[in-house]
Amino acid sequence: METFSQSRSSDRQPVAAGRFYSADKETLMNDISELFESCVKTPSGSGIARAVISPHAGYVFSGKVAASAFSATDRNASYKNIFIIGSSHVMAFEGASVYNTGDFVTPLGRVTVNKEIANTLKDEKLFSFPVNAHFQEHSLEVQLPLIQYYFRNNPQVVPIIIAT
Repeated sequence: METFSQSRSSDRQPVAAGRFYSADKETLMNDISELFESCVKTPSGSGIARAVISPHAGYVFSGKVAASAFSATDRNASYKNIFIIGSSHVMAFEGASVYNTGDFVTPLGRVTVNKEIANTLKDEKLFSFPVNAHFQEHSLEVQLPLIQYYFRNNPQVVPIIIAT
C-alpha cells in the first residue's frame, strides 16, 4: 500500500544542502565554478556521452572527480533528459523507485523532473515506487547542482533510486 498520494504534486526539497554542498546559492555557484576550473579535464570525444559515472559524496571530498566526469561531456549538447540513478542509503525496499510527484529543488533553483517518462517507468514491474525513498536520499540530489551549473540547455531529469 502506498502512503503518499501520487496525484498530488510535491517538489522534493534539498536535504543535502548545508551538509554535502553549500546551502547558500552564491557560495554554491562559486564552489562549483572552482570545482570545474580546477578539475582534471577529460578530452571529450566527437560523440554525445551516453553515461557519466559521478561520485555522490560531499563536494569537498569528491567534487573535483564529479566535475571531471561531467567535463567529459559537451556542456552545449542538447540533452533532453538526464537519467540520474543512485543507490538507496536510507531505506530498504524491493526494486527501484522513480520520483514522479514533483520537481527537485536545490539552492540554484528548480530542476524539472520529466514526469511523463517517470510515470511510464513507474508502471514497469521493476519499479515499486516508494516515493518516500527519495525524501532523505542524497545520492541523486548531490548531482543536481552540478547538472544545473554545467549544462546550458537545462535538461529535465528522471531520478531513480535503486534498492535491492
